[in-house]
Amino acid sequence: MSSSTATSVSNSIQEDEDLKLFQAARRCGRRNAMGDFTVQLAQSGSSLNTPRNGTEFDLVRKRLQKELKILTETPTPGIRIVDDGSDMRKLRIDIDGAHGTLYEGEKYQLQFKFTDQYPFDSPQVVFVGNNIPLHPHIYSNGHICLSILTDDWSPALSINSVCLSILSMLSSCKDKSRPPDNDWYVKTCSQDPKKTRWWYHGKDN
Repeated sequence: MSSSTATSVSNSIQEDEDLKLFQAARRCGRRNAMGDFTVQLAQSGSSLNTPRNGTEFDLVRKRLQKELKILTETPTPGIRIVDDGSDMRKLRIDIDGAHGTLYEGEKYQLQFKFTDQYPFDSPQVVFVGNNIPLHPHIYSNGHICLSILTDDWSPALSINSVCLSILSMLSSCKDKSRPPDNDWYVKTCSQDPKKTRWWYHGKDN
């Protein structure tokens, strides 16, 4: 995913709602939110005195509704929203393997789960369904070893940018195979891939 893609999505989110989300994240102890939010605050020229209304997930819901609106009105080829948005804590996105790659013509399902701290906390993203891609960084249970889902997550990222990163990871693959530790990992891991201590060996992982 290019930085320009993340920036265009980020700029479409209203600044006052980002301020509210920031305040909610700070109340939940997300100390690292301050560093990520400094740039947004400087760009908006706003203060932190925005009134808080509703529950914390109401704020997350507004952010997600804006992201889904962008995906619906200006869809990215190969990325489709499946859910109707009635359960905003869990969404399913279908993606298609890109033309000219090992995954051309193949269709996959991604499941996103969101916490009250989104977008300051990354979503949980896994492949679901009967067709889990064969890839050196994708386990047979659907868990994905991708740094933006944990260590390199930023509030500037979005559903669309995560899907683009996963499609990019698939497109750059030269060998359709499982990770060498797949069997051991699947037997011993938590159901939540965010609880795994991932080791990343390069920018494409």
